[in-house]
Amino acid sequence: MFSCLLPLVRRFRWAVFAVALPTLIATVSLTASPASAGGSPPGKSSSSLGTCMVWPHAAASRPVDSWSTDGAIGYPPPSGFDPGTATWSEFVRAGFHQLPRSLEAQVLPAYRRALHYYPPCFIQEPRISATVVDSSNWAGPMDTPSGSNDQEVLTYWTVPKLPDACQSLNEQYVSSSWAGLDEGYASSDELFQAGTEQDLTPIVGRNGCVGVTLDYYPWWEVYPRYSQQGLSWGVSADDLMYTDIYLNGSKMEFFLEDTTTGDYSSFGESSAGYNGESAELILERTETSICTEPPLAPDSTTAFQDAEVAINGTYKGPGEWVYVDWDMYNTLNSSGTGVPPLLAEYGGFSNDGENVTNTWKASGECE
Repeated sequence: MFSCLLPLVRRFRWAVFAVALPTLIATVSLTASPASAGGSPPGKSSSSLGTCMVWPHAAASRPVDSWSTDGAIGYPPPSGFDPGTATWSEFVRAGFHQLPRSLEAQVLPAYRRALHYYPPCFIQEPRISATVVDSSNWAGPMDTPSGSNDQEVLTYWTVPKLPDACQSLNEQYVSSSWAGLDEGYASSDELFQAGTEQDLTPIVGRNGCVGVTLDYYPWWEVYPRYSQQGLSWGVSADDLMYTDIYLNGSKMEFFLEDTTTGDYSSFGESSAGYNGESAELILERTETSICTEPPLAPDSTTAFQDAEVAINGTYKGPGEWVYVDWDMYNTLNSSGTGVPPLLAEYGGFSNDGENVTNTWKASGECE
């Protein structure tokens, strides 16, 4: 899938849920009096929080027993969220960790009990600014803290919906939305990635384009060891996807799910080429048999949500780490202006560094 080399979280492991759930739902005594069942509104100081349950995003950010209460802010559950009646899907949408269906029944009662007695809370940390780098095929952030060891990346995103219409060029327009670990420069520095492909192919008649074919599918890859590998199930535009890629001993584990349909795949690959130097959340234009860098599929903007990256055993939103962001440019310049056209750009982090949108700007041309 990669044509050019370079010019992004962790949910607790399934086994951890099975044997160490009390650690995940541990409480933190912040001050004297207990808080109300709904938690404190944003902006309250830690002195008003009392005893609270570690909210999932924070629980994944650092070990509970190492927390400082400095800067703690209490947040209530999302509007309308009732832990006493919520389904597991509603817990996940509220920020809790995705689980295999085989474990949902045993974990759900524990979460309901914990949130019945304790309001949620978590620690906010300062965001770090990014360095902007130009690319011919990537757009999005790449975490690269000096001396770090990226161990896991996870995120949600919605499959972009491409227009069902002819475009200006009678060529295939492609895009790929993915999360990954490492960079893919060589077999000793492989890129482990999983995502979705979104392609638009014109149907050409005697007088030009008469319609288009839209193709959506999930995939994974270990570059340069393997090229893009498809899966046995499909995806559709607007489906909500989830992926988790993490180091597990000598293996790199992959989990990729279409949460809209329930289809998923889980498997491991050798981590022999793993260095742990970076994590990415990327919108890419992928190589075809005709173009090394083809036109970027229109409207392929990708919004990554609730993303986390594990570095040296600490878990944070990717925007909380040192990172660079890639903006994608067409290196050919048919406009004659002397300025390469901007095809897609990183749009900045929100939600404590966990959400980022890589925005489609233009399609460009075959390079």
